[in-house]
Amino acid sequence: MFQRDGARLRQRTAKRTSVELPYENKIASYLKKQDVLPNETQHLLFVLTFFLFVSFIIIVLERNLPDPITIDTERLYPGRFVAERARNHIVNLTSIGPRIAGSYENEVLAVKFLTTTISNVIKTAHENHRIVLNITKHSGAFPLKFLDGMTNVYRNVQNVIVKVGPHRPTMYSLLLNCHFDTFVESPGGSDDGAGCAVMLEILRIITQSPKILKHSIVFLFNGAEENILQASHGFITQHPWAKKVQTFINLEACGSGGRELLFQAGPHNPWMLEVYAKSVPYPYASSLAQEIFESGIVPGDTDFRIFRDFGKISGVDFAWSKNGYVYHTKFDNVDQIPLGALQRTGDNILALTQGIVFEDHLSDPSMQETRGSLVFFDFLGAFVIRWPQYIASTINIASLITAGYSIYLNMQNARRSIKRWTYMRHVTMCVGVVIISWLASMFSCTLIALILTKLGKVMSWIIDNLQEVSSAWILHQMYCDAYAIVWMTILFLPIVLLIKNAERIINVIVGIFLIAIAVLILTPLGFPYSGDPLSPAPERFMIAHTQRQFYDADGSVRYSGTGYWLVDLDMNSPHSVESIVPEMAAATPTVRDCEKELYCGFPYLMPVTTFLWKTSWIPGPAPLISIPTKLEIISKTAKQHTINFTFNVTGPDHMSIILSPYKGINLEKWSVIDEKPLQGPMWNDRETYFIYYACASDCMPYTFSIELN
Repeated sequence: MFQRDGARLRQRTAKRTSVELPYENKIASYLKKQDVLPNETQHLLFVLTFFLFVSFIIIVLERNLPDPITIDTERLYPGRFVAERARNHIVNLTSIGPRIAGSYENEVLAVKFLTTTISNVIKTAHENHRIVLNITKHSGAFPLKFLDGMTNVYRNVQNVIVKVGPHRPTMYSLLLNCHFDTFVESPGGSDDGAGCAVMLEILRIITQSPKILKHSIVFLFNGAEENILQASHGFITQHPWAKKVQTFINLEACGSGGRELLFQAGPHNPWMLEVYAKSVPYPYASSLAQEIFESGIVPGDTDFRIFRDFGKISGVDFAWSKNGYVYHTKFDNVDQIPLGALQRTGDNILALTQGIVFEDHLSDPSMQETRGSLVFFDFLGAFVIRWPQYIASTINIASLITAGYSIYLNMQNARRSIKRWTYMRHVTMCVGVVIISWLASMFSCTLIALILTKLGKVMSWIIDNLQEVSSAWILHQMYCDAYAIVWMTILFLPIVLLIKNAERIINVIVGIFLIAIAVLILTPLGFPYSGDPLSPAPERFMIAHTQRQFYDADGSVRYSGTGYWLVDLDMNSPHSVESIVPEMAAATPTVRDCEKELYCGFPYLMPVTTFLWKTSWIPGPAPLISIPTKLEIISKTAKQHTINFTFNVTGPDHMSIILSPYKGINLEKWSVIDEKPLQGPMWNDRETYFIYYACASDCMPYTFSIELN
């Protein structure tokens, strides 16, 4: 009786409770729905599909080059850029060989090729154009805050300049610039023979057209860019045509082929980007690349700096960046440049040039007075997005506010379940976990790098063995399949088979890592270089056959030695070639030399001790020096707290002069330039000053004076 009555009581209580609390049940049901997470699988599939689609588009666009126009088919495309003719120019120019400033190949043969080609263009030009060919030599000096900083002195560097315009006088000009000199031992197919070839073809198209130009075009083929930007400085600061230049287009390369990248623009005249966005058929631009380049992370520079800093004009800078393995090597030849890449670059630069000289931008005061730079980037090569700097700052601030507001909303929503301070404490803990995970990732990557270094398998990522696949779709499938295999192996397979034992999952992942290390060690995949002419990836060495002589203040020799100075350009140098060059085993580090001697006591032709500090020395026979270097003190005068020295230096056509006054003594001024001497990095608490001197022709001893205080 009691149990039965108790059961009835419980039943009535349960019914009453369910009837009396309908509102609370609705709230609980609503909160339960709020706590249910969305379908993770669908979201993950959507994100993966999106990124795979974008990556596929990017791969296709990267490899998709326009069909080149040949000489046989150019009659079907009047007024169009002809890639085959530009390629023939590259063949003729690179057949001369390396063209170092001051060499016979650069100062005579290359200049002869350019003048002959330009003269032939002038003969076929339309009568509506006035064309003037000018060959000039320049001498001068300027400070350059590049690398560790130096004062750049040059003598008789050459420029081949062509000015095209209407027969009536013009007030303004557009400058197109390339350089025909090359790095040591490089034929300079891309850097910068291709740029000069593009300009020669544009010169032909512009001059054969009957359309009259509104503004003049100055084509500058400069002969000393690799000599650290000297010929462009000579033109922009000394040539009378430079006074009318309002803007410029600079053509460069740090790779070979592919799409040319607009990677520098400004610092003012944002209308240039507007013309670029409206004119070019294949846009490819990024202000992020400009930020990286100007930050100094990339130890390189172009004539863009000279026109901007010394000419005080704004412009745009283009460069090829694909296949950087051939940059400044003997592999930089015409075979590495696809005809489609020449066609694309030629079409873009021709369209940009025409968009400037056939419109009124150069003569419009409102355009020229526009100040400030733009943030710009292309969208999948279809169009260019650009906005002023203040809009970029506004977007950044708005993003911060939106992110903060989102955190606030999440916190308010979480108050239904937990307290605000509890939420904030856990968010702070999560931030700490994220930072710790980053540090752990950095530590693990560094540990792997150290292991590979000890095993002699560093830089194993440098090889690109997929260049032999021509189909972009097949390449995309390979990457997708590779990712699928990795994720199936690392995630799904261990989870399905070993879900009950987490330790086995960790062991499987560690095993995969050890197998990967074994593959690098025991197979050719671990060798990071390639000598394949179709896809070269050479290891770089810079070796100087050197004679070192150190003198005391009284002129007596305190050290004399000869041998080979090796500059290590990657982590594997110099012992990676010991098997074929046994002498490398005798290489010793030069760290102690750098502590005792100015600039380590080695012939640094450029101020790069902070970049290339890891060098080695191998004792060897004396080099054959046809023109010895000699420094003489012509005069010395003292007056109160100042001492004046005058020096005379004789030697080869490329020299570096490094000065370092004793501690407590300052270099106040010198005759090298009128400005205050540009100081380099400190050495043993002493100031350093670097002079780079280059002479292209008619060289003579270099005389300069200094004043010490």
